[in-house]
Amino acid sequence: MNEIQRMMQSLAQRFIEIFDLGLKQPLKPIKVEIDPFVAPLYAGRIPIRGEGIDGWLILETDQKFLHETHPERRYGADLEGNDYLDWVTEIVNRTLAGTKPAILDMGWALRLEQPQALQGQLDQETPSPLEASQMLESMGFYAKLSIKFSKLEVPARMVG
Repeated sequence: MNEIQRMMQSLAQRFIEIFDLGLKQPLKPIKVEIDPFVAPLYAGRIPIRGEGIDGWLILETDQKFLHETHPERRYGADLEGNDYLDWVTEIVNRTLAGTKPAILDMGWALRLEQPQALQGQLDQETPSPLEASQMLESMGFYAKLSIKFSKLEVPARMVG
């Protein structure tokens, strides 16, 4: 398994752990042929930057998933667009922060940066030279995690 796949596996596992108690059925990785999302769409991303590493963790989902998993919903709060934007940034932040020890174990010096969110689809950028993604599902609620890197060098301590 290469470094990108190992990192994607760690990020997906942390993402699943975040929602372990809040969903009636746990999230599980799935393969899909077509995009399962319905409007409105939301995306959150956070830079993954450090020595030898420059990329993004990206979460794409629809309002259904964010609504189902939002902590305020459990207390009967009415949710609005900004609540979903705040929640999608919180999710990517928690995912990367919870995976930081595993990424450090891979040998990269990583610094956490500010997450960003938007409503709507991310611009279809040209594909990154190094990327991986994982679609996750629970009872018809979907989320897609992706990592995209423009630079990912083998850390010095891993060179053998």
